[in-house]
Order: sequence, then structure tokens, then C-alpha cells
Amino acid sequence: MSIILRQCLDFAMMDGMNIIDSNPMQRIKVSSKLFSKKPLPAREMQVFLEEEQKKIANECLERYKKRPDCTTALAIMLNFQVGLRVGELMALKWSDNKR
Repeated sequence: MSIILRQCLDFAMMDGMNIIDSNPMQRIKVSSKLFSKKPLPAREMQVFLEEEQKKIANECLERYKKRPDCTTALAIMLNFQVGLRVGELMALKWSDNKR
């Protein structure tokens, strides 16, 4: 994000634009440690065991019973069946079931 902001401010300083006199982002240093990749956990640790899925499903059912207006618990249960990424799951619409 800082790169985008820095470049936008550089553009605002360019000849012909002259919107600003100096880029305040030039004084800000962003630590490269913020962008280091963390190693993925072992493949065996990236899935839920059947017993864990059952416990989570039971908890989701209990939460849904307490708050039927909140569909988060249903989304979690659905995702055990379809295996979507979180963004894909959140983007689902009722009209998607016609495909």
C-alpha cells in the first residue's frame, strides 16, 4: 500500500501536475520484515480431521439455533462440503445456485 501511495504522490509532484511540492512518503521507511512470507504449516495441519469437523459442525448448529439471523455458522458448515476460499464463500449469492 505504501508503494501505491508513494507513486501517487510522486505523480502529483511531476512537472505539469505540480499539485504538491514534495512527497512526504519519501521520509517514511517501511520495514521489509512486514512483507516476509511465513512458511505454510505442514500439509497434514491444513485440513480438519473428521472428528474436528463434527465438533465444529455441532458448535455451528448450536450457534445458529441461538441466532438464526446470523448465517456465519451455516457458511462454515457449507464450506466443509464445498471447500471454497473465504473470499469465494463470502461472494456467494442465491442466484449462484442456478448454474
